[in-house]
Parts: sequence; structure tokens; C-alpha cells
Amino acid sequence: MTGLWGRSWPWLLRTVAVLWIALAAALLLDHFRTHTAVGLTAGDGKAAFGGDSINFWSGARLALEGRLDVIYDFDRYHAFQIAVLNGPIHLYHYSYPPVALLLTWPLGLLPYLAAWAVWIFGGIALFLFVLHRAWPPGPFRTLDALLLGLAAPAVTMNIWTGQTGTWIAALIGGALLLLPRRPVLAGALLGLLVVKPQLAVLLPVALLAGRRWAALFACAGTAAALLLASALLFGVESWQAYLQRADHLRGWILEDGTGVQQLFTSVFATVRHLPTEVGTAYAAQGVTALAAAALVWIAWRRPAPQPARDAMLVLGTLLATPYVQVYDLVLAGFVPLWLLASLPEGDPRRPFVWAASAPLILCALVAPFISVWTGFGPAPLLILPAVAVAYLCLEGALEPGAARATSGALR
Repeated sequence: MTGLWGRSWPWLLRTVAVLWIALAAALLLDHFRTHTAVGLTAGDGKAAFGGDSINFWSGARLALEGRLDVIYDFDRYHAFQIAVLNGPIHLYHYSYPPVALLLTWPLGLLPYLAAWAVWIFGGIALFLFVLHRAWPPGPFRTLDALLLGLAAPAVTMNIWTGQTGTWIAALIGGALLLLPRRPVLAGALLGLLVVKPQLAVLLPVALLAGRRWAALFACAGTAAALLLASALLFGVESWQAYLQRADHLRGWILEDGTGVQQLFTSVFATVRHLPTEVGTAYAAQGVTALAAAALVWIAWRRPAPQPARDAMLVLGTLLATPYVQVYDLVLAGFVPLWLLASLPEGDPRRPFVWAASAPLILCALVAPFISVWTGFGPAPLLILPAVAVAYLCLEGALEPGAARATSGALR
């Protein structure tokens, strides 16, 4: 872009970001205000203050108290949380493997509200730090990274739900930035995804295709060490309880989806609620996963710029797994940065990156409303344009060394 419009466009985007941040902050403040009507609840028997944050704190606190048997017991777990919140809430459940207790135990040392603040604002701070490192050099680098990070609707949804989106985005984004220079550390970080394995389904494909052996072994070793440590600390019984409960929750949350289907962004959820049979939805998800895996293999096999490879891995992951929700889309914030970093200035594909990034970033805000109003989940359709542009960026872009130099990789 040139001329007056070219100079005004960045400031227009910054203004829109500031306005959205202010609106989102006001909505969140009102939301949390209403959830202190009765204790730390709204008094209507629905959500707790902080949403799913209560789960991460409850699991950590119960583990520290040695009450592991309560964590995967619906009734006693629910009673524990009601006593903490001093008000009525709907049934929450600890849907995470015991290894999650290893990574979240510090939360249990704090009172719930303090733990909630650490969980939410700590995740945002880490995500913004990694996003800033990924941002290309420029006079407004810090300002723009801060605005994009805070204005991303997925970040707002993550705060609303009290979920893991910012932590996972920082983990994956940071590991991929480290991968070219510090593969062992990058692999170790990726191994932490054993806590949320549905977002690691394509990691082996990428690391194998890219011949990133050191990262692959570090990833597998870290995951194995965490699994072993959790079994030794919490007992095999905790894993048995988790696996039994996971099978129940899959049918309840994913296959039925009543009350939460609008938060899902997967192909499975879209097809499942057309409506169709569960088998058809699984088949559609399976075909999509295979296609995503093929695209990631192609991207990481050929001598493409690393940022373009990273973008394809993130997009492929979002399409490959059936269990992905709007708060997981925080990770998508890296995609436009990496795609632009893989293309030289003046490249005719750069406008397509901008055009495809808009529906991708807005998906977390738009898709739930469309799903509620129409019953149709449009999220995969909003992600697909970015996948197409990412594939275009694999061809004839910057040389890998030049692309890494512009990607602001962590050192």
C-alpha cells in the first residue's frame, strides 16, 4: 500500500484494536461482577467465577491435599467446588490427564482468586512475550504486538472461559520459534503438550518430515518422563480413573455437545450438528485430519521458509483434531506474522495473507454467534482461506535463512 492510505492503514487497525480492547474489557468486567452475586457465582446454578479456572485450581489443591480420589469423582468434586465458591454452579469436571497436575500444582498453593489472577494474567503475559519475539522489527513493534495480542477475540474468549489458550499458544509459538537454533529445548517444550495431546497430533508428522531428530527425541523423552512421573506420584489408579472418565466425557461433551457445541471449531462439530450421525462426523473429521497431515508433511518436507512451515502446522492442527474450541484459536495469532515473514516486500501474495487472516482472527468471535443463531458451525470455513494462502506461501518465497532473519525468532 502506498500514499495516504498506506500511511493511514496501520493507524486505523490500531484504533480498531484499542476500541475492541476497551469494549472487551468492559464486557469482561461486567461478567465477573455478575458472578459475585452469591459467593463466587451468579447464583443461578450455572458458571463459576473464572469459568474453567476453577478446575485447574481444584485439581492442584486436591492433589496437594492428597485427595486424588476426589478429582475424578463427579459428585465429590462438585461438592468440593461448591464449598469453595460458596454458591451454586453447574457440574464441572476435571477432563485433563494426571500429568496436568504436575504442571499446575503451584496454583494449589494460592487461594482461588489469587490463583485465577496468576492463571489468566500469567498466560496473557507469556503469550504477549512470545508474540513480541515473533513480531518483525519495526518502530512500533512493541505497540503492535501488544494491541494484536490483547485485541484477538480468542484471547477475550480465553479469559471468559478461564481456559488454557494463552498458555498453549505461548508454548507452541515459543517452541517453533526456538526450533531452528535450539531444537532440544524446542522439543522439550513441545513435549509438555502431553497435557493436551489433541493439539499435538501433527507434531510427529512435522518433525519427521523436517528431519528434526533432536527435537523429536526431546519431545518424546519429555512426554515420557512426564507420564512416568505422574504415574509414580499420583498412582496408576489416577490414570485408570481418568481414562474411564475420558470415555464418558467424549460422548457427553463432543458427541452430544449440548450447551457447548457453539464453542467447538472442529470439522467434527460442524458436521455433527447439521445434523448427521456420529459416524458421519467422525468420517469427515478423519478425512480432514489426513488432508491436514498431508499438507503439513509437504510443507515440512520441502525446502520452504520455516515461518511458512510453522503456519501450516498450526492451521493443520486446528483442522486435524475434533476437540478444539474457540479459546484454542489464540494460537492462530501467529499465523499472519509467519506468513508475512515468509514473503518479501512487494510480493503479490501479501494482500492475500491480509485477506485470509481477517476471518481466521475473527473466527473466535464470529463462529459462536453464527452457530447459536443458525445451528451451523462455520469455523472450518473461516480457517480454510488461511490454509490455502499458507500453501501458496510455500512456493517461491524467501530463502529459509532470510525468512528466519525476519521472523524475530527467540534466541
